[in-house]
Amino acid sequence: MTINTYIHMVYEPLARSAGKAVSGMINAQGEVENTCVGTRLAFYTAFYYDRPVSVNAAHGYGPVLLAGAEMIRLLDNLYSLR
Repeated sequence: MTINTYIHMVYEPLARSAGKAVSGMINAQGEVENTCVGTRLAFYTAFYYDRPVSVNAAHGYGPVLLAGAEMIRLLDNLYSLR
């Protein structure tokens, strides 16, 4: 059963676990930690192993906000069904 959301109810336990992991990357100042800085394309895997991270890497914020919005929708739908 899907109710106006991208996360199907059957995945609710997994989504909660993932949401908890993502929320653990948000520090007390509301910054998203552990996002690697932007990079160019490389053709060897080792290039990506030790990428520096920064709370100023703006491309980490959008996915966190979208995931949070979906979690809110999932939980709203879950509790409205009870």
